[in-house]
Formats: sequence, C-alpha cells, structure tokens
Amino acid sequence: MDLKRITVISGLILILLCLCFYYYSYHGSNLKYPSTAAIESNYPEGSLVFVSGTVIKQNNNGFYLLDGNNWSIIYKVVSGKHVEVDDNVQLLGILGPSYTIKSTRTVVETNWGYEFIIFRSALALIVLLFIFFRYWKFDFKTFELIRRD
Repeated sequence: MDLKRITVISGLILILLCLCFYYYSYHGSNLKYPSTAAIESNYPEGSLVFVSGTVIKQNNNGFYLLDGNNWSIIYKVVSGKHVEVDDNVQLLGILGPSYTIKSTRTVVETNWGYEFIIFRSALALIVLLFIFFRYWKFDFKTFELIRRD
C-alpha cells in the first residue's frame, strides 16, 4: 500500500479514537436530567431524573425496575403504565426517598419488540451484503474493491 494512504487512514483512526474518548469522559456531565451516576453520588431527592432498565417484578401501583447502568440498584416505580416482567423501560420521574420514583413519562419496549428489532437488523444486513457483493468484489492482491462488470 501507498505510504500516503496509510498515513491518512492512521490519522482518521486517531481522530476517531480521540472523539470516542472525549465522549466517554464528558457524556455524563452534559445530560439534561440526572442519571444513575448522579443519583449514586449525591441522591438529588425531589428532582426530575431519567433512568432505564428492565422490569423485574410488578406491584399493585407500579413495578420494580433493575437499573440498566448499575445492576445493584432496584427502583420502586409508581406508575399507572402497564408493563410486563422483562420489558425494557425508560422513564422520567421525580425521585423520592429510598430509590422510589414517581413516573411522569414512561416508554416501554417489550422484550419481543426488542428481539424483533435485532432480528430485522440482522436480516437487512444479510440482504445488503448480498447486494453489495453482487456488484463489487475484493481483490486480495491489491486490497481494493473492484466493481464487477
């Protein structure tokens, strides 16, 4: 391969890694609502928080939510929204004492719906790869993609 091409590719990969590191370092401090890290550090009771996780049990006025970021935290959610066990839930609510959240907005993604999205994406990837390799081929001698005639 050409030295100029290797230099450009290495530079682009380095820029991408720097951007990934920056996002990882500063993402939590730029959130609109406190998340799990803020709840663990100073427990902002009475404030609006955003949490997500998996429903582990239902109760008479809501459900119990296993936090998706820290599996040792279980929230007791007071909500009128109907959910099933193993549903993925994202909710916005007011944080109360002892990890209780009164939900103001709840988004439920059923377990079946989540698996269907993964299946649909895998199927689309197979179709796109088939179409791509129908019109293109890879030359291992020169490491290039060549359009088929």
